[in-house]
Amino acid sequence: MLSQLMGYILWYPTPEIFPNLDIPILNHVRWYGLLFALGFIIMQQVMVYVFKNEMKPIKDIESLTIHAVIGTVIGARLGHVLFYEPQNYLPHPWKILMIWEGGLASHGATIGILIAIYIYARKHKDQKFFWVIDRVALVVGIGALCIRTGNFLNSEIIGLPTGTTSGVVFAHDPKAMFVRESGIDEVDFSKAASSMIENVAKGEVPIDMKMTFHKGVREQEVRRYIEKNVKYNLTKYSYVKEHITVPTDQPIHYKLASDNGQWVAHVNVLGIPRHPAQEYEGISYIILFFGLFFYWMKRKGDIPHGQLLGIFLTVLFSIRFVVEFFKENQVPFENTIPLNMGQWLSVPFIIMGLVIWFLATKKDGLKLPNE
Repeated sequence: MLSQLMGYILWYPTPEIFPNLDIPILNHVRWYGLLFALGFIIMQQVMVYVFKNEMKPIKDIESLTIHAVIGTVIGARLGHVLFYEPQNYLPHPWKILMIWEGGLASHGATIGILIAIYIYARKHKDQKFFWVIDRVALVVGIGALCIRTGNFLNSEIIGLPTGTTSGVVFAHDPKAMFVRESGIDEVDFSKAASSMIENVAKGEVPIDMKMTFHKGVREQEVRRYIEKNVKYNLTKYSYVKEHITVPTDQPIHYKLASDNGQWVAHVNVLGIPRHPAQEYEGISYIILFFGLFFYWMKRKGDIPHGQLLGIFLTVLFSIRFVVEFFKENQVPFENTIPLNMGQWLSVPFIIMGLVIWFLATKKDGLKLPNE
């Protein structure tokens, strides 16, 4: 069937790892947090390998990790506050501490790591700043992949519509909205039958939205809800209709059946496939890691201090600049400027990377004035 051959993915996992547990702490544990921590754990193990190979004290890895984590979190949070939403946070500075509500910026994280590693190097005189930051740059691609995968699982930092039948339909927000409605037990999505294809516009795909209602809800109440509320919800709210919608000029089509005392509705809706921009970045970053790692394996101590950092900054933020063309803007003011904030912030890092890369090679390695 044609609908089974269409290259789109329906994506609507819950951000929580244990959403149905009644244990207050565990039911708030999210995939993003787990992947964030996992990234640092893996990076730490790679750094152990690097320190062993370059005859540096393994005991220093713990201190280096603590500095890197603190620098990343503080830098990423302040970066989001200052670069993206100063008008929301600066009048209410205590909200900056509410990091669980989201809001981290990778450009701020980069600045935070640079400052943290400078502080670390000042405490460890046997490890020069550019030597340490080179080795940190070596492994950051691992953490970046984990974080972007966490964004993907959260259905956040979404890509633009592909305009085709290929891509990812991020159905989490529509699902969450309907599940919150009284009388609804569950909402699921599946690819619809090919008979719907002729009614689908370019850039939309046919989807069967299965809605299971509570036991005891009467048939007429179910029909009334579907015919009045479902179409209203799918066309009124922007955070819903940018993923799942229905034609505004047509009546809603559905089938209703009873299953063990519960009414189950199969509603014909349209999905909007989008670029999985999170994974475009994540996959690019892990490729960058492998490239830097194999380069380090080949040359190790012969690499001029600062060169790995220069390559890292240049390539990573060039990737970021390009991928931003496939992303939705994160905050409204970005719609009024020619490039979005992520791209404007990437430009100075690309320039800095090129300068460091050139100087490191030209001078056979960089060092700070006080080293």
